[in-house]
Amino acid sequence: MTEIATGTNRHFHHSTTTTATEADVWRQWTDVATWKRWDQGLADATVDGPFVEGATGTIVPNTGRNATFTIVELDPDRSYTFDTKLPGDRLRIRRDFVNGTITTFRHVVSFEGALASVWATLLGRGFRRQLPGSLRLLADQAAAR
Repeated sequence: MTEIATGTNRHFHHSTTTTATEADVWRQWTDVATWKRWDQGLADATVDGPFVEGATGTIVPNTGRNATFTIVELDPDRSYTFDTKLPGDRLRIRRDFVNGTITTFRHVVSFEGALASVWATLLGRGFRRQLPGSLRLLADQAAAR
């Protein structure tokens, strides 16, 4: 059976452990140009300037339309959250570390807004199926550094 992220199609999360350090994972997470190497749903991504709170960028999905994102929260070396605008909604992505003795990191996804249930129905299940594999790729790439 294929692993799927925990939760509902509207709000879900997945955590992964790695032998990489948090610093190695953080470098991968904040190097937007490399997101396409581990995020299985992306063909490309760019950020306009440095990776700071308020920065904007573009996500190019494998299918569908390009979307802009904004970094809405940033706790350097610990976590960040970015929002991607969808018609009538927003997709919120939070990436953070889980405290422990080994490096564990988490990716939380939620659809928020008036059309959240519509977007969750259209995109949620596919994103939930994709997330565990994407995080495993990220863990492997961070550990290889």
